[in-house]
Amino acid sequence: MIRIINQNSVTIIDGQVIKEKESGKKVKINEKRCEKATNIDKILIDTSFIDVNIKAVDSGLIEANAIGQIGGYKGDEKLKFDFKVRNRQLMISINFDGCCHYSNLQINIHIPRKLFDEISINTVSADVKLSGAISTKLLKIKTSSGDVWITSGVVVEKIEVSSTSGDVKSEMNFTGAKIRCTSGDIKLEMNAKNDVNADISTTSGDIKMKFHNFKKLRLLPHTICGDVKNEYVESGKYIGDFTVATVTGDIRVM
Repeated sequence: MIRIINQNSVTIIDGQVIKEKESGKKVKINEKRCEKATNIDKILIDTSFIDVNIKAVDSGLIEANAIGQIGGYKGDEKLKFDFKVRNRQLMISINFDGCCHYSNLQINIHIPRKLFDEISINTVSADVKLSGAISTKLLKIKTSSGDVWITSGVVVEKIEVSSTSGDVKSEMNFTGAKIRCTSGDIKLEMNAKNDVNADISTTSGDIKMKFHNFKKLRLLPHTICGDVKNEYVESGKYIGDFTVATVTGDIRVM
């Protein structure tokens, strides 16, 4: 089944326009789960087309709130919101029972300001945003069709991002990175607090990077159909090693 909701909120399924009365009743969702953070070292999140927002707050709990609306043909579609702890891993997943053709659902996750071993997010068609003083040794994000935005308060040792169709924007600090996009732009801004090693590439998109506090920047740029501009003036304390590649796009470093 191919499901499309166009900009006029018209639902098209397998090439046929579905009228509102045929599309079933929209059901409001507002479900919450929580767990003490002292029991958790890793957070693993798995969703389908549900946007994921993670924010660090002053709390000793990990709290997840699924909120929005879902709709289907029969009106009996149900949300499957799993929230399990196993071997100090918190596993959060959201799926549906039945055929869900409409959703503006999002999951908002509040986590404490503590160092986690890993935060992993896996989505099919959803945006991902991380904000606040999130701290983790490893951050993994995989989305087939969605944008990724990581704000400046986030600090990780290593990040791995894979996006098939979506932009990646990061303002955070990291030590090591592997960022891959098939079709999307990559924008990085960093005020370095340590030496950095990163491998960044996109097949169809531009790469823009703005740096501060690198006394030496070793840059290996490569583009087939685009321009490369390195305008960074070296100053600061740390060393940055960046391998940067795009097939049909420009590379700009400031």
